Amino acid sequence: MNTQCAACKQNITTGKPIKCSVCDAYYHKICVNATSIDTNKKRDSWSCPSCRSKSPRTYHNNETPVQLSSSDADINGSNVNVQSRAHKRAAVGSPVSERHEAENSKSFADLISEIRYLRTDMVEVKTTLKSLLDDIFKFNGRLDSYDDRLKCLEQSNPQSLIEKLERDFTQTTDFIASEQNDLKVKLEATNKIVHDLELEKSQTLFEMSKLQRRLFTIEKTSRCRNLEVQAVPEHRNENVDLIFKKLCEKLGVLVSESDIISCRRVAKLNPISNRPRNILVTLRSERLRDHVISGLKRYNKEHPNNSLNSGALGISGESRKIYLSEHLSPECKDLHAAARHAAKAHSFRFVWVKYGRVYLKKDIDCPAIHIKSKDCLNKLT
Repeated sequence: MNTQCAACKQNITTGKPIKCSVCDAYYHKICVNATSIDTNKKRDSWSCPSCRSKSPRTYHNNETPVQLSSSDADINGSNVNVQSRAHKRAAVGSPVSERHEAENSKSFADLISEIRYLRTDMVEVKTTLKSLLDDIFKFNGRLDSYDDRLKCLEQSNPQSLIEKLERDFTQTTDFIASEQNDLKVKLEATNKIVHDLELEKSQTLFEMSKLQRRLFTIEKTSRCRNLEVQAVPEHRNENVDLIFKKLCEKLGVLVSESDIISCRRVAKLNPISNRPRNILVTLRSERLRDHVISGLKRYNKEHPNNSLNSGALGISGESRKIYLSEHLSPECKDLHAAARHAAKAHSFRFVWVKYGRVYLKKDIDCPAIHIKSKDCLNKLT
């Protein structure tokens, strides 16, 4: 008794069919792309594409009996994620920074929208490829049908049927040739789309890099008049303005009330740290900020055994050493910390920050090295 293939609906007269372990349906091996299944263990546990598609949700390219062999999933798995970093707030009274931040926010929104359009185009490319593969498997099933009919004719050999088969076969081959030409044209168009998408992606990454550099410049400009006072013990009802004035007086730097635009404690980058919150001071000019920092260096050099500390400012409690620095961005602070670790590992004597730039120096007579990124630290010897 002949067994009918559930995919092409033709009798299975040659070869050993493969049986679904779920629905007990028979198939030509080639109809379900199962020619590599040759052991009894694999045959006994094999299930057809239709039954697999009904099982608890594992992804299948389609639910037809014919299984696709293309790698659609490679396209479907392409996701573009863009995470925009929150902007740092500009210094008080800086309308130029606020306008630039608004422009940059709009630019980021446009970039995110463009990337979403690129993702939609990739989905359309995947759908086109899937349709083309479906056509190929249909042609494959049709050729199997003609193969079975030819074998039947070899036994009966009626001349009229042979002539009819020749005509049908000629029409089929002409149709396949035409479809192959169409497939070639579609594949060329698809390749062009993919190429264009790659170019757009590269352009998008380039634009994002430019925006990041612009943001870095704007953030650096907005912090140029700021000064950070670190490790000052924190007390309830303290007057940070008075603390800063005492500090400047101790350093021998004249600072008037009008020179201080704002003075306040700021939140910690690491909330669980035991260090007191830094005091952020915004001064009237960048020159005055640098003058205060120079005053601290001069004071510590004149008092090597008693550098500036909280006791010298009249702050009660345990005496702690006080530090002054430029108001650096979180990225620059991270780079500065990495530079200090690298300096210890490679025996560099000097590490400092000036105008938002990190420098290293091996010895007094050696040239200074500008550290632009962490990649520069890997090149140290």
